[in-house]
Amino acid sequence: MTDPEGVDLTPIMKNLFRSVRDRAVATITTSAALVDEGRVTIRFRVQKDGSLANAPVNASPAVPRVLYSSGKKIHDDHAMAAVRSADPFDHLPESLSAQSVELKLTFVYNLSPASR
Repeated sequence: MTDPEGVDLTPIMKNLFRSVRDRAVATITTSAALVDEGRVTIRFRVQKDGSLANAPVNASPAVPRVLYSSGKKIHDDHAMAAVRSADPFDHLPESLSAQSVELKLTFVYNLSPASR
């Protein structure tokens, strides 16, 4: 994650997490919800105005992107769609000098307690 420069991003991060989680829960497929196990991490940037920073797929590195794949397309696509569909997010505080923050979210699908 980007250095918050001493600025408290907790309320914004809680809202962002809640928004992405709600989108993920609302759109999960039966297969992903009941059968398949997996873990996927998405890396993305939120701009000062709360919008999701998008870079071309051929950019290095593309954002948002799968940082760690679950090995299952259904999980990777679902996690990416949850992040994209939660856009826009809350605006970043004016006191933050950075124009965007880099974040990582990990989605866990049906892992047994021993696998987590």
